[in-house]
Amino acid sequence: MIRTVSLRSTTRRSGLLLASALAALCCLFMTASPALSDDAGVQVSRNGSARFITKDVGSERWSISKNQDGSVTGNIFFSDGSPPSFVECDPRGSSGTDVSLACWGADACTSWPCENQWGFISDVTLPAAFFEPPGAPGPAPTPAPTPRPLRISDLVGAYELVAFTVRYDTGVTLTQDNVNSYSGTWSITPSGAMTQRFTINGETSVATGSMVVLNDTSLRIMNDQVACNSTLSFSLDGETLRTTLPTGTCGVNFSETDTWRRVSARASNGALGLRSTTETDMPGVAGLLAGEITRLDEDQ
Repeated sequence: MIRTVSLRSTTRRSGLLLASALAALCCLFMTASPALSDDAGVQVSRNGSARFITKDVGSERWSISKNQDGSVTGNIFFSDGSPPSFVECDPRGSSGTDVSLACWGADACTSWPCENQWGFISDVTLPAAFFEPPGAPGPAPTPAPTPRPLRISDLVGAYELVAFTVRYDTGVTLTQDNVNSYSGTWSITPSGAMTQRFTINGETSVATGSMVVLNDTSLRIMNDQVACNSTLSFSLDGETLRTTLPTGTCGVNFSETDTWRRVSARASNGALGLRSTTETDMPGVAGLLAGEITRLDEDQ
């Protein structure tokens, strides 16, 4: 015979009492300085894996254990003389300072089977300090993840030139605003093979080669057209890649900063079918600005 009436009444009574107790506990810890009775106590198991808690919360006495798996089990004793209730809570998560639990309750089992006499009470969030003795160390801070060094794979794609600045040792500075027209493309493959194409005022220079990332701020370009390896500083911010060739690299008397925007995560077909319309001794924007330098000298 199924004891439907007994189970229902048991669950209802335990539910009301336990829900009241859990609500009192939550309200207690919403105050700035929750007051517990002087005989409240916490003890730690010999192997440190469990906590045994006896605390008065409102008019109820909590006698519970927090187990190694984060579950909470025990009894709640009521001041009105009602029989103690049994409580079992499953962990639902922890923020480091708070513990979230889902709690079930039941009266004492008077007839087998007992497993089906539990009823869900409520979810509850408690300060982690509720389960710890005074002076217990807080949770160890989560170490910040170590950023992964940049790799050539982070730079792979097809780029278009957005802006450039060339500063000569003579004090002359040229930007995209000093030319009639400009464009540039840069293709970088997963193997590090690269192709750059610059067009300034109708003249085009194509450079091919390979590149390696030295660290998070510098890369080296081995250019097929020039017998000199260039070490550039660079920064990658989202899809914007900025490179700077410092003065003195391969004997040049200028520094060049180029700003690129990645337009595709896949490298283009490179320089197939492309030919330079002008030969330069230094690939890049600066190699195409000789005419502009000449014009500036004539103006002076």
